[in-house]
This record gives sequence, structure tokens and C-alpha cells, in this order.
Amino acid sequence: MPNARQLAADILHELQTGKHTLDSLLEHSDPLFRQLQRTDRALAHALIFGVLRWQGQLDWTIGTLLRKPKKKIDPWIRTVLRMGLFQIDKMDRIPDSAVVHTAVELVKTNNRKWAAGFINGVLRNAIRRTKPPAMPDIDKDP
Repeated sequence: MPNARQLAADILHELQTGKHTLDSLLEHSDPLFRQLQRTDRALAHALIFGVLRWQGQLDWTIGTLLRKPKKKIDPWIRTVLRMGLFQIDKMDRIPDSAVVHTAVELVKTNNRKWAAGFINGVLRNAIRRTKPPAMPDIDKDP
């Protein structure tokens, strides 16, 4: 049986490669979505569409939480960070500790155990913030 977060991460990552459209990925994944319970299906959709909607802000926030350039992050790890930050900053039904735990488990089960500590640290730093950082207003004159 598929996992909602795994399915969302796979679709978001594949979308980043530029080889497929969101419509084609969703259509191709439809049999997997049908295997999910209704609440898990809703979570997967919320993660996919939420990360896509807020991707610019999520990437900017990731940049504020890192010491190294975000371009050097493995693309799949970046996808998991986006999903985790989206859940922490934009969703209120999932406890922050559960977000961190599931993100760490997701990277471990996808042969990226080396990134577990990195994901844990970045997401815990995001939780410790008093509030999400505001993005600079690009329309204002400096």
C-alpha cells in the first residue's frame, strides 16, 4: 500500500525534472491514489498542490535556514525539505514533531540515510523560529 508522503514526494520530484506535466503524473499515479484511504489521499493532494503553490517562499525559507547554498542540496532532499516546511508553516493539523519524524523516515527509506541528520536539523531549526521569515518585497525600491 502506498504512503501519502512518499507518493507526494515522488510526484513533486519527478515534476522538477521537467520531463512530465503535473496532469500526466497525477493521471499515471491515479491507481496509487485509489489505494490510499480518503484522508491520506487528501494529505497527498494537499502536499503536492501546497508545495507547488508556495514553492518560491519555501525555497527562500530553506535558504535562510542553511549555511551552504541551497543549489548544492540533492533535488530529492530539497523536495522533502519543501514538504516539511510546508507542513510546519502552512498546515496546522500535523504536529511539528510528526512532520520532522516522517521527513526523516522518508529519506531513510529512500536510500538517503546520510541526509537524515540534515533534514532533522533544518526542520527543527524551522520549528524553533518564532515565526516564518517574511520574504523581501521585490516590488519596493531599495
